[in-house]
Amino acid sequence: VFVSGGPMEAGKVTIGGKPVDPSRGDNSLLTRTREDTAYEEVMVPCTSLDAFIRERNLEGQPFSAWIDVEGATGAVLQGAEQSLASCLSLMVEFEQHKFWNEQWLAWEVMAFLLERDFIPVNRDFEYAHQYNIVFVRKHLLERLEVREALALSFTRGYAGRARSS
Repeated sequence: VFVSGGPMEAGKVTIGGKPVDPSRGDNSLLTRTREDTAYEEVMVPCTSLDAFIRERNLEGQPFSAWIDVEGATGAVLQGAEQSLASCLSLMVEFEQHKFWNEQWLAWEVMAFLLERDFIPVNRDFEYAHQYNIVFVRKHLLERLEVREALALSFTRGYAGRARSS
């Protein structure tokens, strides 16, 4: 778990957004916007991505990341400010609807990443209000092999849809 800021300081954090029903897949560090939701609090160890990378002497090493944290994307990104300079690509879960308190919505996450030269290149269609977007660094799009790989992924994606229809 990588977080920073507010009640989610590095060290340990209480997951307040864990519904009592353990079969649900919508656990979060954040609490739901619905006030009638019951929670079971669970303490888990946590750190920021910046601290994780620094503690392992990985500063400056290129990496890619997948951020799917049930509404806590803003907290994760804020705890990755330094590390993002070495990040080549990201896949990030976006939400159009505010399910969680203190949640960054899609436009806030998009603005944060665009300001740091991450360019959206692909997305899925998981749900109308929740989906994943793949970002790559702007400078990588200058490389022919990156553009060719993206074109091939689009071609395969559309070809697969046509065959299964």
